[in-house]
Amino acid sequence: MKEDLRQRALQGRNSLTPKELASKSRLIARRLFAMPAYVSASTVMIYVDFRREVKTGEILAHSLNRGKQVTVPVCDGGARRLTAGRIERYPEDLQPGTWGIMEPVTVVPVEPALLDLVIVPGVAFDRQGNRLGYGAGYYDRFLPSLRPEAQKIALAFDVQIAHQICPDDHDIPMDWIITESGVIDCREERVHG
Repeated sequence: MKEDLRQRALQGRNSLTPKELASKSRLIARRLFAMPAYVSASTVMIYVDFRREVKTGEILAHSLNRGKQVTVPVCDGGARRLTAGRIERYPEDLQPGTWGIMEPVTVVPVEPALLDLVIVPGVAFDRQGNRLGYGAGYYDRFLPSLRPEAQKIALAFDVQIAHQICPDDHDIPMDWIITESGVIDCREERVHG
């Protein structure tokens, strides 16, 4: 079931043209920049887009320009865990890391408990904030280490929004999902469904 959903969401995302990918990513970034949760966050973790994910270069640059302490995920393939690694310049501080995903040249770790906001990638999401990742479990292991009040924001294209994703017991839902069409308050959706 999850693998079928994962494949359908990836096919939908892969059907976007490069022009659509860029324009939809810009819309999503603009929506993020207007969110109080983003504006007030001092220390953030932002994924570096890979393949056909929502592009985050503009978000990384904007966050650094606004004086936020910016971290990006660093994958430890052996331990199968994520670390938040600080960067001060984008893209100069990045180089290809695990699986070719851009990571800091020099890893300066930041404790997850210091993060105010985490921008999370994924393959599919439902409106309640349940997330379907790539299957390796990196974020499943990382998200529980955040403070409860740290905001978890997923960036996704409309084609990645599923009717329902059945969460596992250990899954941590997103607080918000931003698509090109709007902002979904997942906390509100979980209460009022």
